[in-house]
Amino acid sequence: MLQSVQTLNLGYNYRSLVTFENLTLSESFGQMKALKSLIINGYFFRNLAADGIKPLFNLSNLETLHFQTNFIRDKPKDHQSVPEQHCLLPPLREEREWSWTGASQEGTSAENPWHWAEPKGRAEEMVRNSQSSHLNFPAGIHCNKTLDLSFNSIHSIEPAQFKGLEDIDCLNLSSNYISQPLNGSQFLTLRSLKLLDLSHNRFDLYYGSALQEVHHLVVLSLSNIQFHFTIKGLGHKFEFLTNLSSLKFLNLDNNQIGIRISKHLESHSLETLIFSRNRLDIMWMSGRNTYLEFFAKLPKLTLLDISFNKLDFIPAEVIDTLPESLRNLSIAYNNLYDFPWDKTERLKSLEFLDLSNNALEMLVTDGDFSRMNLTKLTNLTTLNLSYNKIRSLHKEFFSNVSSLHFLNLNHNKIKMIDESSFPNTLLKSLQHLDVSSNPLRCTCEAHWFLIFLKSTCITIDHFSTSMQCDLPESK
Repeated sequence: MLQSVQTLNLGYNYRSLVTFENLTLSESFGQMKALKSLIINGYFFRNLAADGIKPLFNLSNLETLHFQTNFIRDKPKDHQSVPEQHCLLPPLREEREWSWTGASQEGTSAENPWHWAEPKGRAEEMVRNSQSSHLNFPAGIHCNKTLDLSFNSIHSIEPAQFKGLEDIDCLNLSSNYISQPLNGSQFLTLRSLKLLDLSHNRFDLYYGSALQEVHHLVVLSLSNIQFHFTIKGLGHKFEFLTNLSSLKFLNLDNNQIGIRISKHLESHSLETLIFSRNRLDIMWMSGRNTYLEFFAKLPKLTLLDISFNKLDFIPAEVIDTLPESLRNLSIAYNNLYDFPWDKTERLKSLEFLDLSNNALEMLVTDGDFSRMNLTKLTNLTTLNLSYNKIRSLHKEFFSNVSSLHFLNLNHNKIKMIDESSFPNTLLKSLQHLDVSSNPLRCTCEAHWFLIFLKSTCITIDHFSTSMQCDLPESK
């Protein structure tokens, strides 16, 4: 009856107040020849022994094993008894592809320009557990075999633990209790790894040899491993990145990285870097020049997220040394009161700029629009300035801008929009404009804007729901 089942979910079939010493599967599992995905989350057992899962060894179609949220400890017992000819996850007959550039929950990236694309595909659950919802993993990663050991009680990693699992190329070890330095020995038997999630642990990044054994790695998540970064006097090195010649995606989110680290990140393959929720405000503190070129040696970087870094300002030297390849830049959720627009000449490839949720009161603080404008950002299509404190708009700031399609100015302090706010070149290129939730004054001076709203072909977002007059008081 079960021979045609491809996915079997036995999650959370635990016995109340009981934790089993071992997981022992029935011999009947060996007859499920079509099985591709087996989920045994929340069963509550301490050891993953070879004898207990022996019925799975000859399932040639098995692709994914989920042992999430159990109490698995450091070593599977009797790992040496796994026959050499039996990989727990044997090779697939055809290659599977993970694609993470599909539609988000709120629509495609084209329909919803204010959000990064969200993951899509059969690995969606694992990916969502290992990233923030707005991140965009690279597309086209082919994973034959996936092992999910997240949310367990693993304390350390040794190569022998993965004997018989050499074909695994996607491994999730997030949310365990692993506290050890990565020195290049932990994954010696897993040389095919392409995706590795080590987030929510206590790894120490001190050795330059860290992860040198997995040189095919494409996606690496080291988010939420902040324990060692917060210990006073302890140094950390990122030289290991040069060992990972295939790495495209690196997540260092929420590590409180601020001092006693390498002067720069260096990778000739990295395309996406998530560096949100760290302490760039300390690294770029006024008078401190050590880390001004922290992102300068990433020549293929296309997406950089430095949101939530408590930044009051960004040194002009930092903008001037960002990779020319950069297409997406998020500096949202900081405390910026100014932005060095005049230093953006290197960012000619930039398409998406997110400065939302900052403290910008004016687009240009010194009023010199001849220097401080968007002219240098010749490929910019999306600009998000929402949730700031901007009080007025000036067409000089947007002068000669013909590439901008999406402009978000909602939740600012703009009182008046008139013919001096936007130049004609901008209005010809814009497709979406959001000025909702501003204290707009609907007086005679707003006549131009009212005519514009009635006649424009531009989509005015939240026009009927969040655009109200602050004056007159009748609204």
